[in-house]
Amino acid sequence: MKIKTLSAVLAWLLISAGLGVGVVSLITVDKVGRASDAWEAFDKGAATKAVILSDLRGALGYGGMIHHFKNFVLRKDRIEIVYIQDELRQIAIALVRYESLGVTETEKLALERIDNVVMRYSNFVAVVEDLAANGAASSEIDAVVKVDDRAALEAIRDLQSELLAVRKVSGDQVYESVSAVSNLVTVSAIGLTFLLLVVIVGFNYFSRKRLTGPLVKLGQAMEALADGDFAIVVPFTGRGDEIGAMAGTVEVFRNNAIERQNEKVELQESEQRVRTFFDTITDGIITIDPGGIIRSANPAALRQFGYDIKEILGQSVSILMPEEIAREEIAREHDRHFSGYLQPNISNAIGLPREVTGRRKDGSTFPLELAVSEIVIDGAPIFTSHIRDITERKNAEAERDELERELSQAHRLESLGTLAGGIAHEINTPVQYIGDNTRFLKIAFSDLSLVLQKHMTLLEAASDSG
Repeated sequence: MKIKTLSAVLAWLLISAGLGVGVVSLITVDKVGRASDAWEAFDKGAATKAVILSDLRGALGYGGMIHHFKNFVLRKDRIEIVYIQDELRQIAIALVRYESLGVTETEKLALERIDNVVMRYSNFVAVVEDLAANGAASSEIDAVVKVDDRAALEAIRDLQSELLAVRKVSGDQVYESVSAVSNLVTVSAIGLTFLLLVVIVGFNYFSRKRLTGPLVKLGQAMEALADGDFAIVVPFTGRGDEIGAMAGTVEVFRNNAIERQNEKVELQESEQRVRTFFDTITDGIITIDPGGIIRSANPAALRQFGYDIKEILGQSVSILMPEEIAREEIAREHDRHFSGYLQPNISNAIGLPREVTGRRKDGSTFPLELAVSEIVIDGAPIFTSHIRDITERKNAEAERDELERELSQAHRLESLGTLAGGIAHEINTPVQYIGDNTRFLKIAFSDLSLVLQKHMTLLEAASDSG
């Protein structure tokens, strides 16, 4: 039963005392409403600012923009620039969001100090990239790029102090409202003790068990949440009265804070999965800027071309092309390829796989399949080359072609043998006929020769006798 309903019932039962109880109830409701309003104001203002300040501290301090900036100076890893730019965007968004909630003069000055430090770092990003690309040592870069980030850190502490003060004021308002309700109920109970002992006892029970106690516990839960203890269980969320509504509001705030925390963890895990995929994929991946300069390469690409990461970063993509192609022609062809892609209505030039020849560090060449895709970072296109070594596939195709050639030759020899057999058969038939007749004539003429010899012998004998 809601507080207003119970108050009306008590007023109807005891009109004389009920009027007083009704007034007390209305005042109580007003105080509870003020406490609720104070909490909602805190939730929309100071609590939201506390969350933004936490995000701002994370994006700026350790593990944030400054941390990645120093890491790039030391390691010159291009991925740190991506992190820096992402953190700069988050910081800019956080500053705008914080200021949109309304700020005091102290908060305004603190935000300006943070913005000045961030702008200095932002201006030095391009300088650091150029120095790293030109081979400058970390000490040389550090000597050129000097940013005093203490002002930003002090500003964050000022903002935190300001929020603590606001939180204390809001907490005091809620506590004062609760205390006022408790005192009012107590005074009213004493005044009506002799007239309505039973009613006062019942009402006192109601106020302590269903109103004051829950408000105190809710106040404690609010303070714990304000201190960042999101593991706390918000009480009275299942109640259907004003306390339940307040508890529901607190629970929504708690769930939103946990959700933001989980999203941050999921984002970190997602980034780790992308990095793991990039490092372990068997195909080579190389990113190139619109000027044809290599900006990153995964381990598979480094193994394919035989380079170390330091040797390939910042180099022209032409070092991966065969030497026999004139460098001027490479440059012209490369410029046409990428500049043409950037022109309207020619975006189809990227994305279709094609077979090209790559050159390793030792000068040897190998066939590869290349597919180029585009991603946009900070409004600037970056071209991602997916590279697959197809040497084994080409060797298999060559072996297949050789086997097909040999098989075709065998088929031609088999056809030639069949043709020769047919021709031999056709030739052997008349040759055999001629041979048979020749043998017959030979036998016949041998008999005729004997007859002639005997005839000549008889002629000679006749001539001698005559």
